[in-house]
Amino acid sequence: MHIKMRKKEWFRTHLTPAACLNSGHPPQEDAHEFLVFLLKQLEEEFLNDYGAEGIDYISQLTNPLTRIFGGWELTECTCSSFNCGFVSQTYSPFTNLQLIIRDENSNNRKQSKVHSTPNTLILQLQRFQPDGSKLSSEIDINEMIYIGK
Repeated sequence: MHIKMRKKEWFRTHLTPAACLNSGHPPQEDAHEFLVFLLKQLEEEFLNDYGAEGIDYISQLTNPLTRIFGGWELTECTCSSFNCGFVSQTYSPFTNLQLIIRDENSNNRKQSKVHSTPNTLILQLQRFQPDGSKLSSEIDINEMIYIGK
């Protein structure tokens, strides 16, 4: 599938501050929320130009943005409560990975494995706890991230 890009006028009419404020999102967003909004708007525009209503789900995942930012992840959730041991596995497409940072005292574990790597990887650290509080502990991140088998 080949999707044509519109000219620069689209950016001037669709990504103005007023358009962003009228998008249904709160006026104050963090950088990650704005990036997700921007990528979603661009993806919708690419698909609308092609006539997305007639395109199946998998074909919709082959637009220019998913070719750059798209990958597939395998998410494994393991229940450790009361020696349950139940494991759930799900494959899903992604354009950004949300890394959940939890308190060390949590009994449950969630692990995401990159099944298919994107050309450009976007990571978001989620430091909010289920009660709405935010972890303030320091997080060390290596400059190089190894994604291997």
